[in-house]
Amino acid sequence: MIITRAKHPLSLRLLLAFAIIFFLFIYPLLSGPIRQIVDVQAGPEGSPALYSQTALLIDLEDGRALLERGSREKVYPASLTKIMTVLVALENLESLDQLVYLPGEIFGPLLISHASQAGFSPGDSVPAIDLLYGAMLPSGAECCVGLAERVSGSEKSFVELMNSRAGELGMKNTHFTNCTGLQNSEHYTTAADLALLLREALQNDTFRQILTARTYTSSPTASTPEGLRDRKSG
Repeated sequence: MIITRAKHPLSLRLLLAFAIIFFLFIYPLLSGPIRQIVDVQAGPEGSPALYSQTALLIDLEDGRALLERGSREKVYPASLTKIMTVLVALENLESLDQLVYLPGEIFGPLLISHASQAGFSPGDSVPAIDLLYGAMLPSGAECCVGLAERVSGSEKSFVELMNSRAGELGMKNTHFTNCTGLQNSEHYTTAADLALLLREALQNDTFRQILTARTYTSSPTASTPEGLRDRKSG
């Protein structure tokens, strides 16, 4: 969890934004084992008692750690992977309005892996901005792979960009093997590294707008003439 102390009105707004982002968006996306890392329960007289295995509280203004527990222990990021996926896509797409074709062959492996999807269909051509929302709100894996192939030609090449970006951010204990968050023994991160990632991603206005949205209706496609209405998962 990442929050900042309120030293002035702007910091207070950031504090509230981070709290809202975490509990309304990130927490519902966590798989069972990962969710246990950040769970809290009431302590004596209603005070919060942290029983998470991994936690990190930082001051965003100077980066100081105010509370830390196992923040450098490796964990599986699950759908939090999509933070990096969307950030890298935003930084490399030519236009948010460009159409992205979703070939049928990307859907089979996702179905076999029981990956969550936003609801687009094989053969759809979707504006990139719709896929970005589809990746973040309903955690759509087909949106992630479609963006990856549009940016880099293949998911494998896109993951190389993700790992390169992680290196630039100083995420020394992070390694990605896919853009969707499917579990893999070589796909891992830490709370400390996720803090670095989220701090960077929130500097992007479009990312912040997507992350804090509650609902979004996509443009019409051949399979969905009225568009898809995405809602935050969880």
